[in-house]
Amino acid sequence: MRQLTSTEVGRDTARMTARWAANYNGCGGQPPMSLARDVTTMGGATLASRLLGFARDVGIAAALGAGAPSDAFFAVLQFANFFRRLLAEGALNAAFVPLWLRIKETQGESSAYAFFRQVLGAMLLAVGALAAIGLLRHRL
Repeated sequence: MRQLTSTEVGRDTARMTARWAANYNGCGGQPPMSLARDVTTMGGATLASRLLGFARDVGIAAALGAGAPSDAFFAVLQFANFFRRLLAEGALNAAFVPLWLRIKETQGESSAYAFFRQVLGAMLLAVGALAAIGLLRHRL
């Protein structure tokens, strides 16, 4: 096998780099984004999110003031966020979906929906009990 000279290695490396850049992640010849640009993009998006959240809180405080209406609003917001975290972010999906599919395949669709109703009922009971405990502790 013939050894390549340093000039040939340099040319092959440049050719492979150009080919890689052209095919990188389907970006049509554009070089990959730099780390600095990635950090700036994420940092800018995080800053924009924080500023918009602050503006939202200022608007809610101006509209509702400090007191029972704003407390009720934030309690309902926390309740909705709890279900979003539980369902959308995968905590329940990772456990529930495989079981639901297995029940649907082995026992039929009606059994799968009965399982769904049982899980939903248990979740609502648990959350309702926690809410009732919170209300009772608040009144004491």
